[in-house]
Amino acid sequence: MIPIFVINLPSNKLRKDAVLKNFSDVFGKTVIPAFFEGTNGHLILNDRKCLDDKIVSNNQNTELFLRFGKKVTIQDPLTPGEIGCALSHLNLYKYIIENHIQHALIMEDDTLFKPLFPLVLEQTLKQNINWDIIQFIHSNGLRDFNLNRKIIIDKKNNIYLKKAGLGIFDSLFNRRRLSFSAACYLISLKACKRLIEIGFPVRLPADYLTGHVAFNQLKLYTCNPQTAFTYTKSFCSDIGERPKHKLY
Repeated sequence: MIPIFVINLPSNKLRKDAVLKNFSDVFGKTVIPAFFEGTNGHLILNDRKCLDDKIVSNNQNTELFLRFGKKVTIQDPLTPGEIGCALSHLNLYKYIIENHIQHALIMEDDTLFKPLFPLVLEQTLKQNINWDIIQFIHSNGLRDFNLNRKIIIDKKNNIYLKKAGLGIFDSLFNRRRLSFSAACYLISLKACKRLIEIGFPVRLPADYLTGHVAFNQLKLYTCNPQTAFTYTKSFCSDIGERPKHKLY
């Protein structure tokens, strides 16, 4: 079994207990997740004098430069909750890199699994495909090739993987589109290195960094239908109210 990391603020003991109970119910005693301490964005901003633009951007809007001379602007600065969430994921990527972990499952502490998930995870990892990120929870707004085949991983329950995006053409056709959610996903060591490379200064929410394939240029797959094996919103989000961050 690959490492499973749960991002959790130390103050959120109820969430940690809920995750541990869910793992016991779904995996039995064979799998115990590793809890990774999240970053409180409010504390970071309160101590902003210790930071500089290399860590957190001060810009009101974010401009990303893409292939073929294209660019996209993302509206509105990040909220403290979004900054904390983004730093939590980025710090975990650093940990994965430092410990030479080839693949890992990352989840936030408001994600819980249904009984089918262990089979879905096992079968997903068996697939002979070249992936960087596989999202188990997503809101995929990316255009893709109609001919992208479904990779069936559980025929009985019609669970399948599908490649998201258009590859090299993403900067042309997915410039303002992404696959939302960093709530639960597989990630490779290569992807961690790439996201660290482009993730600082922090100027994108965690789910924009992982899901904006025109910018990160990673091979993204989604696992479907996600309602069969995961559910979220067991707790209110720690991030709080978020701006829409329109892309234009």
